[in-house]
Amino acid sequence: SLSGNTKYFISRLTTYFEKERHVRVSSINVKEHPEFTTLDQPFVTFLPAFLKGGNGVNDGYTEILTTILGDYLAYQGNYQHCYGIIGSGNRNFNKQFALTAKQYAKRFDFPY
Repeated sequence: SLSGNTKYFISRLTTYFEKERHVRVSSINVKEHPEFTTLDQPFVTFLPAFLKGGNGVNDGYTEILTTILGDYLAYQGNYQHCYGIIGSGNRNFNKQFALTAKQYAKRFDFPY
């Protein structure tokens, strides 16, 4: 996310799983590491919402599609190992809130 909240949340979640549950967690930020790799372990996708024009109610609700994430999920069938996608962001975006996450859930047929 632009604010860094998603990255911070994932960092805290990773620490929790490692310290409290003794589960090793790896994370990939496709924005920072855009080279595609084949994923063969189960994973969860996190995607913040980004507003692009309008107020999400009566003058548009187009979210910026994070196409690199979609391409990464599609690469070598990576999406087949995805347990689901978690959308986050500012609920003031109204219909735009987590729109892309919902679209990816539908496209790849995994839970939102």
